[in-house]
Amino acid sequence: FKAAFPFGHGLTYTSFEYSEPYSFACGDDVCVKVQIRNVGRVAARTVAQLYMRLPEAAGHPAPFLKGFYKTPVVLPDKTVTADFRLTVRDVSYYDTNAGGFTRALSATALIGESSADIRHELVLFENAGPPSWFGAGGVAAAGVVGVAFFALVRRGRAARSRQDKLLSDSESACVE
Repeated sequence: FKAAFPFGHGLTYTSFEYSEPYSFACGDDVCVKVQIRNVGRVAARTVAQLYMRLPEAAGHPAPFLKGFYKTPVVLPDKTVTADFRLTVRDVSYYDTNAGGFTRALSATALIGESSADIRHELVLFENAGPPSWFGAGGVAAAGVVGVAFFALVRRGRAARSRQDKLLSDSESACVE
């Protein structure tokens, strides 16, 4: 089965060229940058998309969208820079055996204009221990991502139950 319009597909009136992306540390995260040049004859916008590919153990389909950058109007033969920021959580997956989130052993960023129009691949890390761009705080954060996530879920459920109680109290007050 081939989709007529793949995920992320959009229309533009010109063509864009993507330079080779690069990554670097930005705090405890990794930043990915790519230059986008309008190689057509008409000023236009585009949406650069960053997809991820994690190991098969993660259970994620590949590629899956992790970020996008909507450019301003780019004049012909002009260039803009798309910036993406990836956190430890962005390169992690939920591991039922571990009972929490686990950082993947490898991760590849795929950058393009849709899931079917990938222009470049950038290996962020491969079969490695914690990459240097996670920093000391990032490695520690990777171990507690699951705990923090579930704490937020519990807090959200508690807030919803308080809202439900307030609504039911206000409804009964209206009925009386």
